[in-house]
Amino acid sequence: MDYSLAVLKVFASQLADSTEAPSSEGSSAAQMLFNVRFQRAWVQGRLWRAGMYVMVIGAYVAAESKDNYPTIKMVDLSSQPDREAMWYMEVAEAYNFFYLPFSVGGPPS
Repeated sequence: MDYSLAVLKVFASQLADSTEAPSSEGSSAAQMLFNVRFQRAWVQGRLWRAGMYVMVIGAYVAAESKDNYPTIKMVDLSSQPDREAMWYMEVAEAYNFFYLPFSVGGPPS
């Protein structure tokens, strides 16, 4: 695990658009999304048990990989009334400030 790489804050559905990052000498396997190289992702949603709304931070490993990395953090946010609205705002903010400048076709500077 390369802890110098970004931890992307995204919607779980966005992870499907990630691709395998090009390999370079001395680097470990990683994924690319918004032209950002990453190995870990931060997602929220109904991901675990029916009715539970959780935040999960952990390694994102492509489906064909045989590596298995543990979840770094999981928090039950079911009792937080504004959890989903805040998450949409946080992901939009992260995208606008951190990912959009790196993505192809980003706004002119």
